[in-house]
Amino acid sequence: MTHTTPRSQLLLLTFALALLLSAALLFNIQPMIGKQLLPRVGGTPQVWNVAMAFFQLALLAGYLATHALSRLSIRTHGIIYIGLLIAASLFLPITLPENWQPAVTGFVPLAVLSILISTVAAPFIALSLSAPTLQRLFSGTRHEQAQDPYFLYVASNLGSLAGLLAYPFILEPLLAVPEQAALWRYGYFALIALAILCLALQMRHAAAPVVRAEATGTAPTWKQRGWWVVLSFIPS
Repeated sequence: MTHTTPRSQLLLLTFALALLLSAALLFNIQPMIGKQLLPRVGGTPQVWNVAMAFFQLALLAGYLATHALSRLSIRTHGIIYIGLLIAASLFLPITLPENWQPAVTGFVPLAVLSILISTVAAPFIALSLSAPTLQRLFSGTRHEQAQDPYFLYVASNLGSLAGLLAYPFILEPLLAVPEQAALWRYGYFALIALAILCLALQMRHAAAPVVRAEATGTAPTWKQRGWWVVLSFIPS
């Protein structure tokens, strides 16, 4: 039976809290920006499809960035992640300009895509790096469960659920849009602080480098990879 020390519990709690908060923030962006878009552009299928496509592509961009960063050392990966969070904070608060309205003669879906890119893309993509990055940082510690960090998705999933439920039942009924955006920004700054703390804990409790055995077996073919991509479209 593994004995869990208070230090290990604190380490786990810090990472779990960071993951929970990042997921809650990520899942709050869509309803918050939708609340602002709806009165100005309506809820037509065109607008809905553009918004959904934007968030899917932004999430994919975040995962691609994480994949690229995974080739670097754990410490460098964490530093760049925190740098991206800080850089994306320049786009806060997440509010549409008061006088923004699609041009009467313009193409509304393109206008929606443009305003989403300019207001939401940077913080959304930075947040989408959180779960895989924080799990990698945790895997580089001496914690008893560091070799299999994916159980931390429990905290991430709980944060996603909390974010989705909190908006319609708490945030939207009680707070105006500017207050929602301000509260979200405070949560974002709290996440930056937690991410810095996670990196500091990883550096303080870093595990010894592990020499990994070479992978065996046949690499997947491009045909298989293409089929996986096709299958991934089905849930969407």
